[in-house]
Amino acid sequence: MRLEAATPARSRVGLTPLIDVVFLLLVFFILAGRFETDSLRPLDLAAPAPSSAPAGPAPPTVLLALDPAGRPRLNGEPLAPAEVDARLQALLRDRPGLQVALDPDPELSLQGLIDWLDRLEGIGVARTRLLAGGS
Repeated sequence: MRLEAATPARSRVGLTPLIDVVFLLLVFFILAGRFETDSLRPLDLAAPAPSSAPAGPAPPTVLLALDPAGRPRLNGEPLAPAEVDARLQALLRDRPGLQVALDPDPELSLQGLIDWLDRLEGIGVARTRLLAGGS
């Protein structure tokens, strides 16, 4: 007697359950989105009251501009780096809270900017602002 090998029956994957799930998700997100817009209501919030503490005077500031080669101008006056050091040290003795606004040229190298930041820290400048305009 001859036996034939049984071939597995091909099972068909029905798409009906997949379509049901997709429609259920669609209905869920439509309803969830609708409820979300219902919960959005304008809030009437009072503006914060200005603080009663008077603002202190702004610290004295000097402008240190750097050209693309790293040459400094202190308050618009071109100086040698050693002269800048001496003037800033003198200004710091007179006004300990002195702030230096550093305005580097956009073409100045990053290393040149870092060198000047290190130099200002070495002089004793505790407050440095970095301006991004490049004048």
